[in-house]
Amino acid sequence: MGREIVMGYDAFAEKWHERRRGGNSHSKELIEKPCVFELAGDIRDLDVLFLGCGSGEECAFVKEKGARNVYGFDNSHKLIELAKENYKECEFAVEDLKSFAVQKESFDIAIASLSLHYIESWQETFLRVYTSLRPRGTFIFSINHPARFGAEIIRGSDYSSLLGYTKTKEGTKVYGDYLNKRKINDVWFGELEVEFYHWNIEDVMKEVLQSKFTLTDVREPKAIERAQKEDIDFYTIHSKIPQFLVIKLQKT
Repeated sequence: MGREIVMGYDAFAEKWHERRRGGNSHSKELIEKPCVFELAGDIRDLDVLFLGCGSGEECAFVKEKGARNVYGFDNSHKLIELAKENYKECEFAVEDLKSFAVQKESFDIAIASLSLHYIESWQETFLRVYTSLRPRGTFIFSINHPARFGAEIIRGSDYSSLLGYTKTKEGTKVYGDYLNKRKINDVWFGELEVEFYHWNIEDVMKEVLQSKFTLTDVREPKAIERAQKEDIDFYTIHSKIPQFLVIKLQKT
């Protein structure tokens, strides 16, 4: 009998917390997180804002690295309960990406780790982050890579991720849809039902260029070398095929 499908992060919160605390996500630990914190640089004595902080593990991580004050929010009540219970050295709140309370010029750096693809438009979020940052403050965000998540996912006894097409005498079969922005419904870890948006590169860049921020860096990170020892198949795939897109912006 298969695992029961759960709706949203509140229902999955305990398992999400255990998964994140245990470092059990190769994609997160071996691709996205190293890139984000390389771009963040030295965070000692900085005030840090996390958008979509989940159960707070990365807030605790930057606090351990010497950040002065760390404030994280998420719209999942249960995830925030877990964050408050486990990481008392940080401050947490239940807030939404598009309407969170602005703390004017209170932070040196803001990080949105794999959260912006849950909302359809970013301009309101960008403006709130911009206002929350001090002059020359930095905003780093990561999203699902448009090429990877524009692909068609085929699950079964085998797993395929396909972006392309085949042409036969019977006609043309297209796999995936990179060019059109759309909502995707999926099930992660075999039991967590999620909804997120697929963004192509053009739409991402338009949102960035329409904001008040200055674009300072763009990364399509590969799996780090450690992945060769932990999961050689994962490393082989993600040394060639992107999983995430990471962008660094600056308030001028």
